Amino acid sequence: MTFPGLSASARMFAHVCALAVLSAGCGAQQGPVSPIRGSGGDDLVQLTQELLDAIAPGKKEVWDHYLAPKAVYTDENGKTFTREEFLNELKPLPPYAHGTLRIKKSTVRMSSDHAVIVHEDEEMEEIFGQKITTGFVITDTWRLRQNRWELLASSVVGVSADPVVAKLSPTRLDAFVGDYAVTGATISIKRDGDHLSLLREGKPAVPLFAEGDGIFFVRGSTDRWVFMPDDAGATAEMRQRRRGTDVVWKKAKR
Repeated sequence: MTFPGLSASARMFAHVCALAVLSAGCGAQQGPVSPIRGSGGDDLVQLTQELLDAIAPGKKEVWDHYLAPKAVYTDENGKTFTREEFLNELKPLPPYAHGTLRIKKSTVRMSSDHAVIVHEDEEMEEIFGQKITTGFVITDTWRLRQNRWELLASSVVGVSADPVVAKLSPTRLDAFVGDYAVTGATISIKRDGDHLSLLREGKPAVPLFAEGDGIFFVRGSTDRWVFMPDDAGATAEMRQRRRGTDVVWKKAKR
């Protein structure tokens, strides 16, 4: 998510809020962190949570103290940040923005001097008085060096939630009904009460729900089905949009 007027670090918190996994360490402790052997990685989970807590107030010193020299962070949009880039962006959220990150579930795999932790995080935000909840799955690779943990790499995946279903009239839904074709395949779109259904030969119908006028989604999927009009305003094609790339289905003429 991106909100107008937010600082660079605030925008990162708002749409990722998981920059806290760039390094290994914790804010309150001083000096090296002693590894806990046989704990199943409980120390790493605790350190990660303390790092998450340091994001909203912009506690740069927490990150600077424990950040691995060549750590890299990749956000859910595929952009990679270096140590220096991350520290330059880290600032407190503005007064009108508040947020917390909490680890809901974690899995740790450890060897003698390396560990991988996968944690599912819940982000709770309040922006301009509106409350928003989002989720992330983050994979961190840690290294034990000079008797303390440091993070070598981190990768964030945003957990997509279904949008609110928009209400379209039956007449408007009927405007999208028809057959749509690409080379070697055809899809039929039919109205099923207050939503559309997508039908392919030999497969069960897939419900399509309106996100907006002409934009539909399948529950649990990030794909979008976008209906495009011609110059006269009639539906001419349907685009299966997958991460910004379209597969174009032309509407068959009756």
